[in-house]
Amino acid sequence: MNITESTFKVKEIPAITTGNTWSDSFPESATNTGHKFIVREDNGRILSCMTNDYKIVQNNDLIDIVNPIIKDQGGTIEDCEVFSDGRRSKWTWKFNDNKVKVDRDDAVSPTIDIWNSYDGTVSVNILAGAFRFVCSNGMVIGYILGKANFRHLKSNMSLEADEIAKAVQKTV
Repeated sequence: MNITESTFKVKEIPAITTGNTWSDSFPESATNTGHKFIVREDNGRILSCMTNDYKIVQNNDLIDIVNPIIKDQGGTIEDCEVFSDGRRSKWTWKFNDNKVKVDRDDAVSPTIDIWNSYDGTVSVNILAGAFRFVCSNGMVIGYILGKANFRHLKSNMSLEADEIAKAVQKTV
């Protein structure tokens, strides 16, 4: 998958009730449930139902923040994965011009992995390091060079674009 396919927009639709019946319109008797649906704008599919405290971080906004910073430091997009119809996404940038020694005669290029989700399963996570797979079960060796985690809460001021940019700059 390419990076463009992972940057679809999502919207919030309030989850309301009119007694025992669900409705997607707002009649006078509608009651807000304190929840909202996160819906893909491109195909209308519901990705999750979250509380109103959940703050969306759009994939395209996240990529627009981090990609120029990483490119300036020589990183190139290596991998892009989207899981469960877009509920979770992961991007990996690699720095091929740099090497980090992970074992006696073994050096690898460092990477930055960034995760985001629309279903609350993953925060905005940033992990920079140099890793080598050593087993087909996923076991790795290596070094963590930097990491950051931003919870999807409206009250979380660290979710602002400049705070995410600062975190990426520290890990690069």
